[in-house]
Amino acid sequence: MQQFSERDIARRWGSGELIGVPLRTTSGERLTVLYPGRPGGGAGPDFRDAVIRLGDDRTLCGDVEVHLRGGDWRAHGHQDDPRYRQVILHVVLTNDLQPTRLADGASVPVLALAEVTAPPTLPLPRKDAGQWPCQQDETRLAERTLLGLLDQAGEARFLEKATVFQALLAAAPEQMDVPRQTKQPGWSAESRLLFVALAEGVGYGREREAFRAVGEQLVALAPGLTSPAHVYEGLLAQLRGAARLDRERLAALTRLAVRWRERGPWPDLWSLLSRTDQSVDDREALLQALTASGAAYQATARKADTPSESLSEERAAILIWNVELPFAYAWALLHEDEALAKRAYVLALSFPGLPSNQITRAMQKQLLLPRHPRLALAQQGLQHVHKHWCREKICAACPCAKADL
Repeated sequence: MQQFSERDIARRWGSGELIGVPLRTTSGERLTVLYPGRPGGGAGPDFRDAVIRLGDDRTLCGDVEVHLRGGDWRAHGHQDDPRYRQVILHVVLTNDLQPTRLADGASVPVLALAEVTAPPTLPLPRKDAGQWPCQQDETRLAERTLLGLLDQAGEARFLEKATVFQALLAAAPEQMDVPRQTKQPGWSAESRLLFVALAEGVGYGREREAFRAVGEQLVALAPGLTSPAHVYEGLLAQLRGAARLDRERLAALTRLAVRWRERGPWPDLWSLLSRTDQSVDDREALLQALTASGAAYQATARKADTPSESLSEERAAILIWNVELPFAYAWALLHEDEALAKRAYVLALSFPGLPSNQITRAMQKQLLLPRHPRLALAQQGLQHVHKHWCREKICAACPCAKADL
């Protein structure tokens, strides 16, 4: 009997050969695969953003995990791992009657590939592109048109983020005016909201929720945080797996909390975007504020057994576009500061390209773009299209293809 590995199972699932094929879960429920998902990469589920239909009308979008046997789910500890709580389907080779349950006790349907009628030999080649409207000759948009649309989608994503921040700021228990905000000690509501959002952004693509929780704790500790040494290890323990990159980013986040311990991050951001001196480029000034080593931190880092890495310029640029600029724009709208709003908005629209990620690379491939967009705006447009249409494959409403002819 031929022996298969998890990699073989994953290759078959990801090939797309099961799209539209009538299937049954191990419990007998009808299953239709609409999209197998994109490879997860790194820690976490094997495939992200898959779309399946259970029965006649239950369409689910989420993650897919692949194993040889159903019991491997519990053997690998996935039932207690929050990274797997968005799993909507467990794909296995053989059905060993072991249930798949999430941390909250919810049951996950299981598909046993060995029970699929006349299973082909593994592995199978991937299907050619062209099954989606954005890939078909009749409905595919011209590259120039598509890039213009992505710019519009990126602008919509920026405004969407700003709207969220505007609601949070409006609901804050207190608002500080500019003079108090820039002269008095103590963290304002703005600084608390901004720091937690920055902490979450430090974990984009990895431990996002865990970093957000760490950020909330650092906000509470910040007024008395003179050294990262006594909190670093405790915070590190909350990051499951604690890969080297996580440790470095946590060290950088802790360092920023030490630097901002008196007033928080908002006064610095407000000052940088409100200054009249134009001798320094806004982007460069914001990058330096997030990556430069503060003297207070350097003095304590030499005595502490913690990594001393700062945020990379790539991660800092991601935080500027996704957090700092929409936050500043939202605050400016609430306080009718037209100059600040315009400065943040114009910088977001002209911001240089950001590092690619799994979603933007998958979307570039999905839309058959020959290269990654050059500027951040269109790159963020890829994220916006994915979030609102492509993730759940809502092709009828997606603007990235011509209407049915």
